[in-house]
Amino acid sequence: MTIRGETHPIWPGPIQPQWHAAAAEKGYHVLARVKNKDNLALECKECQGTFVCRHSVLTGFQPQCPNCKEARWIADAEANGLTFVKRDDADRHYGHFIVSCGHTKRLQFGRTKKVATEGGEIICERCTLERYKREAQAYGWELVGPDPNGDNDYRLYRHAEGCGESCRVSIGNMKTQRFQCPSCGKGWSNEPSSIYFAEINLGKRTVLKLGFSGNTYSRFEYQLFVRKVLPYRILAEIHFPTGRAALRAEKKVHKRLIERFPDGVVPHAVYRRHLKVKSEIYRPELRNAIFAELAEVEGRTST
Repeated sequence: MTIRGETHPIWPGPIQPQWHAAAAEKGYHVLARVKNKDNLALECKECQGTFVCRHSVLTGFQPQCPNCKEARWIADAEANGLTFVKRDDADRHYGHFIVSCGHTKRLQFGRTKKVATEGGEIICERCTLERYKREAQAYGWELVGPDPNGDNDYRLYRHAEGCGESCRVSIGNMKTQRFQCPSCGKGWSNEPSSIYFAEINLGKRTVLKLGFSGNTYSRFEYQLFVRKVLPYRILAEIHFPTGRAALRAEKKVHKRLIERFPDGVVPHAVYRRHLKVKSEIYRPELRNAIFAELAEVEGRTST
């Protein structure tokens, strides 16, 4: 008898009535005695899959169908953009998964379930390191290594295209370029920046993104998206002499939009699996209103 890819011999002997009763009560059918006198072949009523179980476990406990369990692992993996490969040989609480980038990652099943149900992100460490390098290079910096103070939210960077000095910078600030070099003072607040207006295709729906950045291309190609760059189109861009001026103007536009069109704001739950932001996302119906707001901003900056 072939069960889960393995062939087991049928064991002669009667199937006891209490085994049938226990199986029926716990969601299974007893098909046969297999391997030896202690084991039964059970069929799951829910998934119709079969597995081997000791009759003492069947009568004394609630057996878990490995086929149903594996189906849940696969479903949780797919919800996270992962592909389930196999259970870990050394620890039954872990499995091996292929991340969207193609790399394989060992993860706890509990973690994949939590992220699938509560939200979050499962990252590939190798790809994350490469992303940190690209984010730094886009702004003229070089990733040197881990934070010397041991803070996981920081890294050590060198101002490669500036003064050449090294300093600690938070990962978030390097990504958004909102920091200044403590040595030479060069940074986002006194560097040219832009307000951008973009349309993003999330697959099942299109949303609008209004934000500011010192490098709009880098923002969309390396920073904004959770797993992969989705189709997007820059609809408008207004340039400012400094990041501080761009941020101030952008905040005013957001405030007016939220006050005028509270229902035009897209809930975070809609895009949390796609975008690494928690706000500043609007419905397509606000396109003309946003264009009008930006026209006013551009008019003020040109005078």
